[in-house]
Amino acid sequence: MARILSVGQRPETVDFSDPALPSGFDADKINAGIAVAVAKIRERG
Repeated sequence: MARILSVGQRPETVDFSDPALPSGFDADKINAGIAVAVAKIRERG
């Protein structure tokens, strides 16, 4: 079975009030997107 390593900043540590970031984003939305991507990867084997 192949494995994937995801390296990056934990969404809970991001200051989403920073105007440089897209408005409306928060840690929950980022984590939900990651979960969708992981599910798609698993579906593909």
